[in-house]
Amino acid sequence: MAAATNDFLGLLREHIATADRLFLSVRSAVAYGRSRQVFSTPVPYSVDLPISVPPDARLRLAVATRDTFFMEDLTGRADPVRFTVSLVRPSGETVVLAERTLAIRDRPADRRWIELNLDLARFAGEQAQLRLASVTPGTPTAPDKTFALWSRPYLVQPAASHEQPNLLFITIDACRADHLSAYGYARPTTPALDRLASEGIRFTRAYTNAPMTVPSLSQILTSRYFPTQASPTLMSSLFAAGVPRTKAIIRNPYLEFFLKLAARDSFDSVSSVTWRADRIAAKGLAWIDAQRGDRWALYLHFLDIHTPYRVRPPEGTRFADPAYRGPVGYGWGDVEGAQQGKYDAADRAQAMALYDSGLRFIDDQVAGLFDALRARGLLDRTLVVVSADHGEEFWDHGSFFHGVSLYDEQLHVPLIIRLPHAAHAGSVIDVPVRSIDIVPTIVDVLGAPSFPEFEGETLLPIIANPATAAPREDFARAANNAYPQRFALRTATHKLILTQQPFGESLFDLVADPGERHDLAADPAARAVLDGLRTRLDGYRAPYWSAGFQVRAVAPPGTTADVEVAITSNDDQLVVNPDRVGGDRPDTLQLARDSLAITWRGPVTDRPIGFRFDRVMGFHDDGGLTIRMRANGADLPPEAIVLGPDDQHPPASPFVYKVIGPTKVKAHEEPALLATTPPTPTAGSGGVRVYLWRVLEQAPAALGTPPTDEKTRERLRALGYVE
Repeated sequence: MAAATNDFLGLLREHIATADRLFLSVRSAVAYGRSRQVFSTPVPYSVDLPISVPPDARLRLAVATRDTFFMEDLTGRADPVRFTVSLVRPSGETVVLAERTLAIRDRPADRRWIELNLDLARFAGEQAQLRLASVTPGTPTAPDKTFALWSRPYLVQPAASHEQPNLLFITIDACRADHLSAYGYARPTTPALDRLASEGIRFTRAYTNAPMTVPSLSQILTSRYFPTQASPTLMSSLFAAGVPRTKAIIRNPYLEFFLKLAARDSFDSVSSVTWRADRIAAKGLAWIDAQRGDRWALYLHFLDIHTPYRVRPPEGTRFADPAYRGPVGYGWGDVEGAQQGKYDAADRAQAMALYDSGLRFIDDQVAGLFDALRARGLLDRTLVVVSADHGEEFWDHGSFFHGVSLYDEQLHVPLIIRLPHAAHAGSVIDVPVRSIDIVPTIVDVLGAPSFPEFEGETLLPIIANPATAAPREDFARAANNAYPQRFALRTATHKLILTQQPFGESLFDLVADPGERHDLAADPAARAVLDGLRTRLDGYRAPYWSAGFQVRAVAPPGTTADVEVAITSNDDQLVVNPDRVGGDRPDTLQLARDSLAITWRGPVTDRPIGFRFDRVMGFHDDGGLTIRMRANGADLPPEAIVLGPDDQHPPASPFVYKVIGPTKVKAHEEPALLATTPPTPTAGSGGVRVYLWRVLEQAPAALGTPPTDEKTRERLRALGYVE
C-alpha cells in the first residue's frame, strides 16, 4: 500500500524543513503532566495541510499553551492564545471547525489540554486543506514566552474503527530463539508463548539485523537496515491510520533514547522504567483498561534476562542447581570476566540457568496479560506479536553476552504472531525471514498505510502459502564499539561474515554446518559462493558509502604511499559506524574502544580508497574533531588536503573541525565540509592528496545511541556494557 494522504505528522515535518521560522518542531513532549506527539509553534503561526476526507470521519486533536520551556515555568507569563481549526474547501470557502482561546496566565482552568472531536461527515470525499492557526488576541506582551501546542491530528471513522484490530507488540531483550520451549528447548521456559504459538504462527527461522539493541530495535521499528531520523516508523503508519491511543512501556536506555529523541515518530506516550516484567505487564493491562473501547497499540519491552540477572528467588532460580555454591548468583553480570575465561563449566551452567529462569518469569507475566485480554474479549480483536531485539551467546563460540559477533546464537530470535481471531492457528513457518519484516506485517494486518521507505516485506503471503515462499536473505551488522565492527549476509544455505579490524572473512555452509564451526573462506571449492556473497554484501553496505563523513586518499600514478588519517574527538561526542570504501583490503581501520578516535592507515595508489564514519552529537557545544593526515611519515601540507566540494583547504595541518551554533543562529561548520555533490578524488603530480567531505544525511549514527553523560554510562555499565 502507498502511504496515506493523511500522514499529518509527516506533512508537518515537510513544512518545518522549508519554513524560515525558529522554534517549530514535531516531537514527543510533556505538557501538563501528559506526554504526546505535538506540533509546537511560536505565536502567531498558521499552517495548511492537505486532507483527504473519508466518509463518516471525525478529526481528533488537542490544543494547549506550552507550560514550560527549557525548564522555565511559562504559566505565569504566556500571552493568551486563540486556536482556530478550519477547513479550506476546494471552492475556496473556509469553514471554521473549532475555535478556543486559552489564557494560562490569568485562568488556571486553561492550564490543560483541550480535546477536540470534530465532525467532518459533510465534507466526505473532498480534497481540502486543514488549517491550524494560533494568534494572540490583542497586543502581545510576552511573545518569546508563548508557544502553541497541537497534539497529532488524526482521522477516525467510528463505525469502521470498532472492527479494526488493536496491537500488542512485545520484545524480550537478549532472547535467543533456541531457549524457548516452543522452539524445542528441553526446559519448560515458555508455556504461555507455547500456547500463543499454538493459537498463531511460529517462525522457526527469524533473524534479527543486529546483535545488539542498537541498531536492532531502530531497524525493526523503521523496517530499514540503515534508519535515519527522517525514517517513518511503525508509529507513522499507526498515526496515519488514525489509531487514537498508542503507548510504550520499556526498559532499556538505548531504546528510550531512540523513542524519545531519535525516532521520526514515536508513541504518544513512552514510559521508560526500571521495572521487572510483572510490573510492566500490570501497567500495560491497566493502560489497556483505561482506553474504554478506543482502538489502541501497546508496545512492551522486557529486560529481565539481560545481565545482571535480578529476578529474585524462587522465580529467578527455578532452573538453578540447588547444590551450586559458586560466584554466579542473584545480580551476577560479570560480562568482562565471562569473556576472559574467568568461569568454569559449573559457573556457566548456573548463568544459563538464571537466564532460563528469567525467561520463565517473563513468560509467567505475559501469561497473565494474555489471560486478561482473553477474559475481556480483547484477545481475538488484537494482533499479538512477540519477538526479540537479538539473542545471547553462552560461550557457543568462546564468548559471552551480545554485540560480540554475528553468529546465529546472537541473530536467531523468536517470532510468534497471533492474528485476530486466531487465524492460521498452529502454523509453523520454516522459511527464513527477517526482523525488518515485522512492521510491514503489522501494518498489513491492521490495514494501516505503509511507507515506501520500509525495506521489509509483509509476511502474510508466506503465512498463506509457506510451501511456495522464497527464503529472505538477512543482512546484519555488529556496531558495538567495544567489539570489532562486522557485517554479515545470511542466505538459506550460507553465511558470510566480514570483520573490519583486524580485517577478515568467514564463510559457513549452514546446511552442512548449522553450528558455524568450519570456516570455508579459504576453500577454493567455495570461491564462487564467497564471491557472490561478497558482491551482494557490498550492495547492502552501499548506503554507508554515500552518507556521513567520507575520507579518500589517492597517490600519483605509478607510486604507492603509506597514508595515515587520525581523527580524535576533543570532547565526549562519539565517532561511530566506520567502514572501508573502495574495496575490502588488509589495511588498518581502528575505532577506539571508547569511540572517541578512529585511525586508518594503508598503502595508497592512484585508485582512490578510504573510509567513512558518523558522529553522535550531544546536547552541548561541540569541542570538534582534531584531524591529522600523514603520508610516508610526514604531515600533509594544507594544500594536499581537499575539503568539501569546492577544493578548499584547511588553514593548517593538523586542523580542527567543529560545528558552531551561536544562540538563535543556525549551526554551521568550520571548515565547511558539506557537499551536495561528492567531489571526484584525483591525484595531482605533486604527491598524495586526501579528500574529506560530509553528506547531509548520515547513516544511523545517533539512532538509539544515548548521549554519554555519566548517569547514562552508569545505567549501561549496570547492564554489562564495559563502556
